[in-house]
Amino acid sequence: MKEGIGTFKLSQKGNTGLLYIPAHVVLDSAFPLKEGKVSIEITDEQITVRSNAQEIIKRIGHWERFSRDVEETIRMVKSDPELIRLMEFEMELEPMSAECRNIRRQIANLEPCHEHYVENVKAVLGMIGSMTPEAVLDCGVACEARQEEAATYAQALQAWRNSDVKPENADDSVGEVFDLLGKRTDEKLRLVNHLIEKLRDNGYKVYADEDENFELTESRIQHLEICNYNWKENLRIVLKEITAGKRLFDWHVPDGYNAHGDCPDRIQELRDIMISAAAWAQEDEKKARKWGRILGESTREKRWLAASLCKHVSMQHRKFGGDRLLARPSL
Repeated sequence: MKEGIGTFKLSQKGNTGLLYIPAHVVLDSAFPLKEGKVSIEITDEQITVRSNAQEIIKRIGHWERFSRDVEETIRMVKSDPELIRLMEFEMELEPMSAECRNIRRQIANLEPCHEHYVENVKAVLGMIGSMTPEAVLDCGVACEARQEEAATYAQALQAWRNSDVKPENADDSVGEVFDLLGKRTDEKLRLVNHLIEKLRDNGYKVYADEDENFELTESRIQHLEICNYNWKENLRIVLKEITAGKRLFDWHVPDGYNAHGDCPDRIQELRDIMISAAAWAQEDEKKARKWGRILGESTREKRWLAASLCKHVSMQHRKFGGDRLLARPSL
């Protein structure tokens, strides 16, 4: 018998029968939240029984980017009363509107290492206000200004590849590339060719994923994500290490190479936004200010989305005191 599946055995006459439900589903012993709440779905072929706990586990996908391990994610939820309440409230919202569900997906797409993170948070608040889902800038996708900057550096690298004599009246990016790379060598040209391709296409792979070697300069190019908040400094590190022919900077440290998953301290930028969202939920127009006007009329779906957004943001900035310093709307 599969977990969470009940079976129904008809009597000989076919008009009565017995419903067999796994004991752990009814007792909810594996994930005790609210007691005794089960949902039963009956079809011609089977009866599906889910406990309150299983309904919550089904919704953990909202938080899947915090961990690839399901058991670890479950432990995270079990230890956090706010997450449990958010998921319970979500069940109370069923049937949920398609707009609400789609906006929640955009919250799940927020990555703290993204150069557009704060703008993405503001965009989601706008979506909640109008209940109109749109796409945030996700992993691998940068704003237009960053894309133009990458194209400019690619052109500068092409100019160096053609001649290592710095042109007269070179602009800032060309001058920087020539100053950092110096004289051409075969090894420099090999690595610069990869770098140009990466700047042209963020999905470019220098090597297959299974051949990862973080000690090589190639790994710097492989992980030079255009969407990363530290992209420009990472690019300078790549150029310096191509010239030096060796590792000069550490990974994931201040003033080092910061890649996917690294997060800057944005508490100051986010604090007022979170305070306004919490004030809006409490119908405090004075403290809610412009974000209260953007969020508009309060509804249960909007309050759940705003609380989910703020919880998501606070968890992503936990190492900077986000749980303590960032307000979260009440439901």
